[in-house]
Amino acid sequence: MIDIHSHIIFGVDDGPKTLEESLALIDEARRQGVRMIVATSHRRKGMFETPEKI
Repeated sequence: MIDIHSHIIFGVDDGPKTLEESLALIDEARRQGVRMIVATSHRRKGMFETPEKI
């Protein structure tokens, strides 16, 4: 299975806050049969202000 819309990267918009949370989400996705994840983020200006350096 491929997840084509995932906020998997920590510290970006409304995704996980920490690396540990990201890894837990990846583990759960794998447990559910996901074998590929496309990391996506919101792109509406002003909705989320992600720092330039993550």
